[in-house]
Amino acid sequence: MTQWIIDKTQWDRFLDYRKRIFKAIKENLEVDGHCKSYEGQFTVSYYLPNYFIDEEEKPYWEIQLDCYLIGPNRHYEWGGESFNEALDNAVKDIDVWLKEHEEWLWKVKNDPEWMIL
Repeated sequence: MTQWIIDKTQWDRFLDYRKRIFKAIKENLEVDGHCKSYEGQFTVSYYLPNYFIDEEEKPYWEIQLDCYLIGPNRHYEWGGESFNEALDNAVKDIDVWLKEHEEWLWKVKNDPEWMIL
């Protein structure tokens, strides 16, 4: 059964990841001002099946992130039967991207041979 309530602990965890993404965006912009106006925009949705979809389809949670600077693409979606499951799926990717960002930032600040452009 799909869980339709967001636990405060998980919501706080989500907000922490949002802050971490914003920090990485800020660091990136300090090096290179190129960006999109939607940087770091999150959307949290709870989907219920529509009239035309089989009644067997379960409702689900979805977290969307629009971010050009952090991650390999621009737009991302993660889903799950609960908010916690959708967040766990998002965190798997975001942790990798934040680690890659830290490595990039270190190179930019510490390796004179490394070229940004």
